[in-house]
Amino acid sequence: MRISTTQMFDRGVYAMQTQQSDLAKTQLQIATGRKMVVPSDDPVRAARSLELQQSQSVNNQFLQNIGYAQDSMSLVLTRLDGMHDTLQYMRDKFVQAGNAGLAESDRAAIAQDLRSQLDSLVGLANSQDGQGDYLFSGFSSGTPAISLGATAYSYDGDANQRQMQVGASRLVDVSVPGGSSPTTQGLFGVDGDEAKFLNDLRAAIDTIDPATSGGSANAGAGIQAV
Repeated sequence: MRISTTQMFDRGVYAMQTQQSDLAKTQLQIATGRKMVVPSDDPVRAARSLELQQSQSVNNQFLQNIGYAQDSMSLVLTRLDGMHDTLQYMRDKFVQAGNAGLAESDRAAIAQDLRSQLDSLVGLANSQDGQGDYLFSGFSSGTPAISLGATAYSYDGDANQRQMQVGASRLVDVSVPGGSSPTTQGLFGVDGDEAKFLNDLRAAIDTIDPATSGGSANAGAGIQAV
């Protein structure tokens, strides 16, 4: 069998190309510090490495979710504490307004203070987290929980509990729904769409304000209702 000059030349070129490829691969291994540079170097090891990368990615996402859940529930608890303190203050003011020796100007001042506190309470009810989600609106997290119409407060969220996945089979709560469910009327005494508790507070404030219809003559009934 005769070997032509062309065949010899082609073989020489192929050998040089192979050596250049091997050299480039060796240089890349040295530069990266890894024996396996491309999946074809070790398909089994490559598949295992991909599984580990995917597992690490999932675990990192769970860690991020845990951080978000902790921040969200810490904010929820802070806002609930604020609501508790505001309601306690309002309770004390209602008791004060029940003093029969108060002048009408005193009751008017208390009523004004209570309305300001009610506004603060609604503001807390409409708190948002760092993502802009409303904490007490349930799944309707893009909608403020409470709105004031022409005559009454309404609840615009729902009764669903938002949760975050923090493990392969673990979910944790990241919000508190303010709406009604089969077993509770929620944070705001929701009756249908009405935020009944807030409306009861508003009506009770009117009963101790001399400038409101009925005035302080109905203060006892309003305080008793609260």
